[in-house]
Amino acid sequence: MFSEITEQEKLKVLNDDITVHSFAKILSNSPPNSVVVMVGAGISVSAGIPDFRTPGTGLYDNLQKYNLPSPESVFDIGYFSQNPKAFFSLAKEMWPENFTPTPTHYFIKLLQEKGLLRRCFTQNIDTLERIAGIDPELLVEAHGSFGEATCIKCHQKQTKEWIKKMLFEKNQNPVICPSCEKGFVKPDIVFFGEELPERFSVKIKEDLPNASLLIVMGTSLKVYPFAGIVNMVPPTCPRLLINMNLVGLRLPQSPSGFRFEESDNYRDVALVGTCDDGVKILSELCGWKKELESLIGKPFSETTKTIKIEDANKIWRTKPKAIGFGKVISVYDNSVTASCELILPNLSTNKIYSNQEIKFQINLSDDKVDLYLLCIEFENKKTFISIPSKTESQVLTYKIPHFQSKGGEVEDDGGKVLLIKLFDDDRDPLGLLASFLVYPQNDDNSVISKLENLSINEKK
Repeated sequence: MFSEITEQEKLKVLNDDITVHSFAKILSNSPPNSVVVMVGAGISVSAGIPDFRTPGTGLYDNLQKYNLPSPESVFDIGYFSQNPKAFFSLAKEMWPENFTPTPTHYFIKLLQEKGLLRRCFTQNIDTLERIAGIDPELLVEAHGSFGEATCIKCHQKQTKEWIKKMLFEKNQNPVICPSCEKGFVKPDIVFFGEELPERFSVKIKEDLPNASLLIVMGTSLKVYPFAGIVNMVPPTCPRLLINMNLVGLRLPQSPSGFRFEESDNYRDVALVGTCDDGVKILSELCGWKKELESLIGKPFSETTKTIKIEDANKIWRTKPKAIGFGKVISVYDNSVTASCELILPNLSTNKIYSNQEIKFQINLSDDKVDLYLLCIEFENKKTFISIPSKTESQVLTYKIPHFQSKGGEVEDDGGKVLLIKLFDDDRDPLGLLASFLVYPQNDDNSVISKLENLSINEKK
């Protein structure tokens, strides 16, 4: 679809600065109608609407009372045709007018007001984008919405107000079509087994090739074809993910997907945390704080918990750097604050080499959780280490396994990436603390195939 761009062109995409700061600077100076936004259920969580897939709190984990053959059955057209009552009961709980838009919805509205929004592609059926004031012409509701309803038998259309009256005033379950008196009237939500609206395929062809920036928020990127949008923008288009976890990552040997942890990343930036906190950081970096607060109707101080604007650049730095000394990154996730500082040995160079012992100073603070896991990942090998959150500072000593180059001068991309990640005690990822580029050594030492000399000591 697009031609490959040169290494020099890649450096210009984010001005060789793969950070939230750089993305925000480009966003604030973008041409009109050039920003494409993709959103999922995660942007509505703070409104009180659960997302679908989060373990424990997601919608699919809390449908036991309906005795479904599988959680997804509630949105399956075949199951609905025979057993509609579960969906209509759920529809009353999820009715859009029970909820109000979130700061993330108003951030999209702000992009519209500034003339930057080309299109917002949403997986959400809650219509909160419309309630926030986003022009329906700038919306593509890829999975439909509660905006209208249709009989699944005779295809007679009904208004949102009509089906609301049937559900809430008449207490109909299921809702029967008044025209044919046989079919069930279903809100125009795309169920499993149904095709996406034609508008979706039309607009992705119009919008994606012309996007100058892509912002992805609150989605697992597991449902296709929607998830494939991230790979349809030009290679010169910077991409920002705001999400509780990294999603849509590139698979081995695949050109598609985000490259946050890859050495060849040149355009992908992530803010790991809630969508609301992420858009507040982004708007403040763009100089739009007062405007977003005005749309929300309250100042950031009443809603933002732990993320500080001066730390926005530390939340996720995706491109490994050869120079790895000093504090590298901090992760903020609700109540946890963590940072990692690499302590280099006394060398005449600031590069890190294989078969070298290095030390990391880990600082972790949390009032609610007692234990976290630190993961050191190198050459696809992972080691998890328990880190008590009550200890303010710990030093971890790690010997990098030995590997050799293939000969010739080693360039910046000739090394291998060492990652330091933070996990909770269930081994769910919270964020990347640091990433470093490790250079090979050319000697005859045998390759060390396992992690060695791993220990945690209290800092004196």
